[in-house]
Amino acid sequence: MARVIRALLVALSVALSSQAARASDDDTERAERAFGEGNAAFAVGDYQAAFAAYRAAWSLKQTFDIACNLGRTEVELSLARDAAEHLDYCLRTFSVSSRGEVRDANKRFRDLFARVRREVCALSVEVRPAGAEISVDGASYGIAPLGHDIFLDPGTHRVRVRQSGYEEAERIVNTEAAGSASVTVTLAPLRATTVPVDPAHPSGTPGATSSATARPPSLEPRTIVVMTGAGLALAALGVGVGFTLDASSAADDAAKLGTSIHRSPAGGCGDPTLPDCQALRHAVDRQEHSRAAANIALGTSALLAAATIGAWLVIPERTGPTKTARLRASPWFGPSSSGVAVSGTY
Repeated sequence: MARVIRALLVALSVALSSQAARASDDDTERAERAFGEGNAAFAVGDYQAAFAAYRAAWSLKQTFDIACNLGRTEVELSLARDAAEHLDYCLRTFSVSSRGEVRDANKRFRDLFARVRREVCALSVEVRPAGAEISVDGASYGIAPLGHDIFLDPGTHRVRVRQSGYEEAERIVNTEAAGSASVTVTLAPLRATTVPVDPAHPSGTPGATSSATARPPSLEPRTIVVMTGAGLALAALGVGVGFTLDASSAADDAAKLGTSIHRSPAGGCGDPTLPDCQALRHAVDRQEHSRAAANIALGTSALLAAATIGAWLVIPERTGPTKTARLRASPWFGPSSSGVAVSGTY
């Protein structure tokens, strides 16, 4: 039985790794194709079509060149906050080269960033302890420490910080154009709770109903690990496949709409309120969200499978009586990575 389970786990790990590699190659090809379409549209002044193409490329691959051109297009469309965010990423990850044309390009993007920086506020968020999720106005910006500023339009914003095992914290921030703001949050640990005991039937005496005396039958820890890990891995794989199919469908819809818009009398999305243009933007947003969710789900599935195999090999097999096993697997997600934490007693 143990050999069969090991063989199934190895097969699952190989299948997930192959699936992740194929998805990565497909994403790279589609990102390059969308990036080329964006360059062509920008060259003829069709900034709305260029914006849609660059957004599609960015949803697949986050590279400095895509960020630079996406930010440049958002400047043309007067999307100052988005432009500041992408141009900041562009400059932080810009190619290191001594060639004159690269230095000139870097200067042009720095000038563009300085231009939009006058219209937005830069928010710095510091959280203790590290590892908490930071969101502003309901939009997640990643896990602390971020390592960069968050750019916001002038006004009032709600900053929330959440981390497992700690109380959620919230701050209200007022921002001004061309200004800077900072928030420092120290999270408080959750307070331990106790379960009340009936004085008439204290634990350990006849008639007691406390859960401490009602133990379920014990299970072999490795069996629990295999069942839990394999189940979670397959569930995450199913979610990833579903989102991948939805992203592909959205990409096809966006391509059809883009072709239709270019063939229309208007020749583009100079008027973003046109129904086809709104539908195009909706399709691009849907593709971006589904692709990001698929990448997280597939990566989590692969990590769950690997963690299950590792736990199976590390946890010793017990032949005598054991205490009740209690294991918990908790997936976690970050801006560029994901994984699973397994904890418990046995």
